Amino acid sequence: MRDDSVPRDVVFVSNQGGDPVVDLKIALAREFGRLAPSTRRRLAVLSSAQAERVRASDVAAESFEDHRGRNADYDLVTERRRLLREYPETNWSCVLLSERTFFDASNLDGGAGERRVSQEYAERLLVELVRFFESALKPRPDLVVAQTPDSLMTLVLYHVARGRGIPVRGLCPAWITPGRRPAGFLTEDEFLHAPAMRRAELARAGRPLTADEIARADSFRDEIRGFDANAVYKAVTGVAFGRSALSPNAMRLFSYLRGNESRRPEIEYFKIDPFRKLVANAKRLVRKALSRSLLGPASVSVPPRSVFFPLHFQPEASTLVGGIHHADQAATAEAILKSLPLGWSLVVKEHPAGRGTRPLSHYRRLLRYPNVFFCDAPSKAILPHVDAVVTVTGTVGIEALALDKPVVMLGQWFWDHCALVYRPKSVHELPAVLRSILVDGAYCARTDREDQIRRFLLSYLDGLVPASPRLEGASTYAAELLAEFGRLREAAQAA
Repeated sequence: MRDDSVPRDVVFVSNQGGDPVVDLKIALAREFGRLAPSTRRRLAVLSSAQAERVRASDVAAESFEDHRGRNADYDLVTERRRLLREYPETNWSCVLLSERTFFDASNLDGGAGERRVSQEYAERLLVELVRFFESALKPRPDLVVAQTPDSLMTLVLYHVARGRGIPVRGLCPAWITPGRRPAGFLTEDEFLHAPAMRRAELARAGRPLTADEIARADSFRDEIRGFDANAVYKAVTGVAFGRSALSPNAMRLFSYLRGNESRRPEIEYFKIDPFRKLVANAKRLVRKALSRSLLGPASVSVPPRSVFFPLHFQPEASTLVGGIHHADQAATAEAILKSLPLGWSLVVKEHPAGRGTRPLSHYRRLLRYPNVFFCDAPSKAILPHVDAVVTVTGTVGIEALALDKPVVMLGQWFWDHCALVYRPKSVHELPAVLRSILVDGAYCARTDREDQIRRFLLSYLDGLVPASPRLEGASTYAAELLAEFGRLREAAQAA
């Protein structure tokens, strides 16, 4: 008899990340085969070569390249209309503009070296990715396992699966972890919302925290106060974060260019334009050198009555997916500035990896305002001296919460379930939100702040998977994914 406690069919989806991501998905499929032998396992990958690599491991595979070759005969206008009709909740323009290979939604003015493409190319690529996933998700699987939506391919998957009512679980690394131990979490949408964190929060609702829970939350809170993003990044990846304005591929330039030359843009849409990338690298080097006098002192120099806006590293999914309407951060900073109560200042800090990427005109534009101050001190040194923090999605917001600072989030991201976070629906609501915090004292008047901070931190901790979402963590994530399917099944039965 069929065991309904395990999924009948699971689709594992790779992205543009190459062999390491494919190998991770193969390992997950194998672990599923060991833990749930009756589960049908399939991989959806980008290229024919990747599909052959998967099939060599005795796992079924379908590639975007093969599907596109078999289904090239379609009318673009008809398909465009169909997408608008069948996916009414999806804004396909936002999905397309999130692809940083050939769009500059962050307004970096060539700092990322995006290549130029036609509207028809972009729309055909989008339509063909949608058609591929519509095919790959037939017959309807019980679960889809994917990466985070850091590329067009994966982001399209999330929208197609949602439109078909198919649950997706993404594998996301966690950077703020207890004891700096490797960890990650499972996400349910393109905004990295973690169902385990929300379940943990709901499980504690309506009852006081125990002494052990308070001690656990306070201990982790102390760790967050000493969080060093670059040290954590280097511990996980082995390289420093944001110390060079050059492309990370500069050290293997010739092999990188040879590999890029063979890419077909209709399949490997992340193919670069070498000339534009070369120009972008030169721009970043010059911008980094010239921006030093604009980014403020390295010591903490924060005026009284100020709000902190830490700039995001760009281009990246944290803004292109989590807050694409705020991806032009110079414009966002101006919107915050225009929302401040009279007599308040805005403190802006460039991301360590962003030095050189952003045009100098962005900094000069902001510095024309007398109540804008740039500070190049570490964020954790700035936070104690400001009265509130506004961020699009950045984890600086979590650091601010640990210091009991009011946080305003403009986008959507995995930690927005915290009851203390202010979430205006648009910048038009920002003046009222900031006034309530800074003038009316609404945040300071809350007597439940300590309790809510602890509850949030406990939910975050309980949502972590104790392994990095890499090849070495495949067995841990396979077990967690099977447990997650069991929870999905129980919820469906209860409904």
